[in-house]
Amino acid sequence: LDVEVILVPKIINKTLLFAERNVDDAVKLTCVTIANGPPEMLFEFSSTSRSSQGLPAYTIPEWTAIQPRYGLNLRRIQSDDSNPTLHKLVLDNSDLRRIDHGLYRCTVTNKAGRAQAVGQILVRSEPEMELIPSESTYFVSHKPWIASCHVTGYPLAWEIKPTWRKRSVEFEEEDDHRPSTESTDELAIPSETPPTKNSSVQMKLFTMDGQPMNRVTIGLINYEANKFFGINATYEVHMNQRLGKEALVRCEYTHTDKRIIYRESLLREATKPPAPNVSNTLFITVLCAGPRAVVFGVTNPLVHKDSLPTERIVTQKVIFGPAKTFHNSASMDSLVVYLDSDGQPSASPANRSDDNLPHATVTSSHRRATAPHTAIIPVKGLQADTEYVFEWSSGNEFGLSVMVQFTLWTTRLETSPAIKNVVFLKPTANFLRFSTFLADPCPYGGGVRAELSDLLVRYRPAKANGSAETPIGQGDWSEMQVCRNMLDTDKSESQNNGQADLDEEQEGIQWAGDKPIPCELSMPDAEADYEVQIATRNRFGKSDWFTAIYR
Repeated sequence: LDVEVILVPKIINKTLLFAERNVDDAVKLTCVTIANGPPEMLFEFSSTSRSSQGLPAYTIPEWTAIQPRYGLNLRRIQSDDSNPTLHKLVLDNSDLRRIDHGLYRCTVTNKAGRAQAVGQILVRSEPEMELIPSESTYFVSHKPWIASCHVTGYPLAWEIKPTWRKRSVEFEEEDDHRPSTESTDELAIPSETPPTKNSSVQMKLFTMDGQPMNRVTIGLINYEANKFFGINATYEVHMNQRLGKEALVRCEYTHTDKRIIYRESLLREATKPPAPNVSNTLFITVLCAGPRAVVFGVTNPLVHKDSLPTERIVTQKVIFGPAKTFHNSASMDSLVVYLDSDGQPSASPANRSDDNLPHATVTSSHRRATAPHTAIIPVKGLQADTEYVFEWSSGNEFGLSVMVQFTLWTTRLETSPAIKNVVFLKPTANFLRFSTFLADPCPYGGGVRAELSDLLVRYRPAKANGSAETPIGQGDWSEMQVCRNMLDTDKSESQNNGQADLDEEQEGIQWAGDKPIPCELSMPDAEADYEVQIATRNRFGKSDWFTAIYR
């Protein structure tokens, strides 16, 4: 009885996984393993480049399977009869590029376990410099500005000798087979020792005239270097005086042959957005003041890729409270304005105190606004006949805001609301149906409708008057009646305030005349012509009669 024992693979001749070449050269890596099974073999690559990724400290990056391309091929050399357990996987690259500089991992797997070995291809190339701001090329006064000088290429001028450490990588099998551990070759890990003052990488600041800038402190806060990702030096710049509006920041690298490679960027001072109602882009105005609400019109500049970051309004809110206690935080409330991707305010703000304010963003959407629009923003839930202070703040992405303050009185609730219009609807058998619109100049938060207790109606027959096109009322008026649907409507509204608020969010805010009050009136003959008079009544009295002809 022949029994084959499958053994854990073993990678040998690991020196064949290391190479150093120039750009455009040819190179070959060979992974040699002793295994039976037969095994599966795989080559993976990791560039270890961290350009613009902002990863903290040096870490072994993620591995990706090598994809064949023009000049880059993978071929498996099968074992022969003389040595059936010897297997090879060859990586042939006849067109070496800068992006091929990095680590290469060979993985061998069979039913007994897995083995791995890490090699490298060092591609000799010219140094390249990249200046990477931590956030943007704008600085805020009295706050440090942070940026990194990242140099790639090989070999580079090291300030210090990179330390070498061994890493042991453990792999867990998904099945019940015993896991295997294979020690990788030595990898270069960046030294934690700070570089000397005569560093090959430096950051400098200049005026727009090219003169070195004085009274500016540039401190090195992080330094990492190895032969894979290059040199990454992070600096913190402290402005001890106002630099003016602009400055030039430069990253310099001195190569082994004393050449200086540099990259410059324009550094601007972050300022507040334009003041409201002064510039031609940001307007906040008062549209009306009612007994329960004050309505503002807000127009923001459009946010687009070409707009200056300092002028983009990304957060907007208003804090308000009675003028007598405005500086007492306990008596203040706030309202957040939602902004869309164009920086335009929504007509559906929300009363809440939330630090996670919505932000406008520069997007690549094809459906973009072509001109700013004015949004109607009501501040509701106010008290009648009260002096309020409203403080609007509009902020950009740098946390700098402009303020505008309004001091306004809400109106009194002393008279019954007047009627603006009446629209008659299709009648039923013995009922006259119509909708009433109030002449409320500021109906938000209920407006005067919140104080409306009754809708009074009376009528009398109407007959043609000679050649006049419109009939006129004749005879005595009927008994004054209270609108049948008025009480039910108020009760329904009071019980469904939450749903009403939701509908208002979805449908937008409505002006006076947009929200009718339905009414049904019992009468003996709905097919006849009538002169109808409607009036409103609240706790202060009754309004004047509004006359309409029903035909």
